[in-house]
Amino acid sequence: MNRDDILILTANFGSGHLSVADAIKQQLKIYDDNLNIKVVDVIEICSPHLTDEVYKAYEILVKNTQDIYNYFYKIKSNNQTIMDKIIYKMYLSKMAKYIQEINPKIIISTFPMCSGFVSMYKEKYKSEIPLITCITDIVDNSEWIYPNTNKYMVATDVIKLKLEDKGIASNSIEVTGIPVRKKFLVEYKCDIRKKYGIKNSEFVILMMGGGLGLLPKDDEIYNYLDNLDNVKTVVITGNNKEKFNYLTEKMKLKNTIVKGFIDEVAELMNSADLLITKPGGVSTFEAIHSEIPMLINEPTLGQEIENANFIENTGIGMIVRNSTQLKNMIEKLLLSYELRNELKENIKLIKNQLNLDMITNYIEKINEKHIV
Repeated sequence: MNRDDILILTANFGSGHLSVADAIKQQLKIYDDNLNIKVVDVIEICSPHLTDEVYKAYEILVKNTQDIYNYFYKIKSNNQTIMDKIIYKMYLSKMAKYIQEINPKIIISTFPMCSGFVSMYKEKYKSEIPLITCITDIVDNSEWIYPNTNKYMVATDVIKLKLEDKGIASNSIEVTGIPVRKKFLVEYKCDIRKKYGIKNSEFVILMMGGGLGLLPKDDEIYNYLDNLDNVKTVVITGNNKEKFNYLTEKMKLKNTIVKGFIDEVAELMNSADLLITKPGGVSTFEAIHSEIPMLINEPTLGQEIENANFIENTGIGMIVRNSTQLKNMIEKLLLSYELRNELKENIKLIKNQLNLDMITNYIEKINEKHIV
């Protein structure tokens, strides 16, 4: 393909959509390093002067008013909201101008609104640009589904079947899992344990709360983990500076490593024995590729609940609803190698079902003018 080939549209509502966009770009660069790939935030195109305010409002919504978030998530699971329609009407001309300036061979979307804009653009301007939509959670939510989509990338066979039930052609859906950065697809020769002073004999528990650092609020959990024998806990607070400062300055943790936003998550997952996390779509598949069992801590947002149900139903992790359940399950996993091994075997089954080469294969077909 020539340069200016691929436009990846995304949004930074949480870190997942952007992370998937970057992961897809990395995979495409491995396929052909000469490809010119643009990753662009849809909010930057539509309303660049309001980008910071939009994302700050989203963070407040997620942290403090989850019931409202879930209300709109449920509504959008079946139909577009009036607000969606207003946004599309207001900004379609801006999106059209941008797409025409870039003139990409392919557009990939990792956020529902992006898919909506491109689908409407294709219809209004009679465009035949292939649109690939990558669904970044383990969901079949209708907010992702638009008539002019050529391919859907979905997390599991179950989601594929659910989309087929909604009228999507089977050959338009590929089970790719949720794309992860190439760091999660390779084995590491460096020993992250040595870097962090962790003994080879220690059981390592990794605790994460996504980009926003939505970690357990109960101090008892951190004290409990800090006092476990032959266990080292690593807590990643992400962009939650308040939590980082609290854990490092207020709590007197002696056996816990606390880190903020770091670029060593893949190495830590690869070396840890257990992951405690919020069930984001990306973090779930990062864990799958790292073959690390998961404990899911109090899923609250709509897509998190669906992701958590997948984790529990496939036997690759467990859901815990409170501090007592969390401590009990940690104790159970520490004592039972058989249980940990069972979880790992289930993870391998999921991992082996994924078609990681879907995008590159599709590009080859487009290049040959044989679009499926």
